[in-house]
Amino acid sequence: MKPGNQALLALLEHTSSDLNTSQNEREAAAELLMEILDDRFLFILHFHFDIHECISGELTKMMQKDDISYKMLMDTVSAKKQMLVAWTKQSNGMCPWGPSLAEYLSLTEGGNSFGAFKVPSKASRDVLTEECCLHVQRLLEEIERRFPPSELHRCFSFLFDPLAIEENQALFNEATYGRQELQYLRQKYQNLSGFDSKNVQMEWESFKPLMVNFIGNKFSNASPAKFWKNFIELKTTTNERFSEEFKNILILLSIYLISPLNSAECERGYSAANRIQTIARSRITNETLNCLLTVRLLLGDNIRSAPCHQIVEEAFKSWNDPESSRRLNRVKLIIDVPDDYEPYRQSRSNIMKRKRLDYSTTYSANSMKPKKPKANSIKCANRCGQTISYDDPMQVNSILCCHQHEEYEWVDAEDSCRRWLCNFCRIKLAISTDTNTWFCEDHRDMHEEIEEISPAI
Repeated sequence: MKPGNQALLALLEHTSSDLNTSQNEREAAAELLMEILDDRFLFILHFHFDIHECISGELTKMMQKDDISYKMLMDTVSAKKQMLVAWTKQSNGMCPWGPSLAEYLSLTEGGNSFGAFKVPSKASRDVLTEECCLHVQRLLEEIERRFPPSELHRCFSFLFDPLAIEENQALFNEATYGRQELQYLRQKYQNLSGFDSKNVQMEWESFKPLMVNFIGNKFSNASPAKFWKNFIELKTTTNERFSEEFKNILILLSIYLISPLNSAECERGYSAANRIQTIARSRITNETLNCLLTVRLLLGDNIRSAPCHQIVEEAFKSWNDPESSRRLNRVKLIIDVPDDYEPYRQSRSNIMKRKRLDYSTTYSANSMKPKKPKANSIKCANRCGQTISYDDPMQVNSILCCHQHEEYEWVDAEDSCRRWLCNFCRIKLAISTDTNTWFCEDHRDMHEEIEEISPAI
């Protein structure tokens, strides 16, 4: 909405007078243009633009970093708070405000022009100033609540933050440097397993000169994790007993490196887990999920390394081999199954279906059309269209195909059937209810063979 970037306003003005558009579209465009060219709206818009670009936007970007420094964070928060106070500090009855709002006020001070457009009328600037000052006051309170000072993080930052170490390099020769902060940490972690709160004081006095010598290597511009990694690797190569001599200092250093100042890394982990364990892969095991998360979150920093190339080559060979079981090899690669695992076809066990509820409880009153319940019946084998049900009183005399009787056990299982003859067709065909010689259509040839054999006998 800057004077040099008013394409939206030009489009709305053109649409409001374009005869090729409908009347409703022209009226809507004209109404929206008048709502935008409102002094109150433009005042608040430029005010929030400055708040986002100069205050909240920078804090949000900083909180998304993994290696954020406590000293840098608190210095930035302090600078933003001072900036907000300076914006609302009145001089000659005027507030300086942010750059965007100040530019808008200067453009509309002598007239109603706003770039290529005119602001019909001005709102009460005193009322708008009071509202914005109240908003800034609430924002300052919210920043105080969101970023409260932490004595624990301050002590850790004073002792181990590379930026603080480089800034206080001239004070390292003082005997009392860091003792107050170390005393706070000693009391905080005196009950920590493996931590000696007495020896850590002696270790600190010997540890300070090592940091002074290392600061000259200009590694302080790196992240804290990389800075201390280089420091420990260098000291370990020159002193094999370095880890033992400074055991307690290294414990405090480890706590400092793993103490988070934000939840950005945690949120990235949740996002990665949601992308990996989708609905289609909901049954993935915890071991597999942990392995895939490790690859997703940690392997990206070392994508050109030899282990990564080896994993890619082995994966390509496994997937490119037409004779290999791709699914099995992939699962074995992810350590999801033991080495002696052999795949076999799995079948789901038969589970009895739940009994259907009564119509009054199964279907609600809002149902448009209830589902037709499944009938527990079969069709007649004579294809007359009748259905045979065990609870039908008209079909109590229906009969089975004779191959279901014991005397026809010589019929192979593949040739047997489960056919029924309804009572109507039984009467029509003049078949007695106690007969065992009725054959269905599929086994009529067997009946004919029996008739041919009988005269010969």
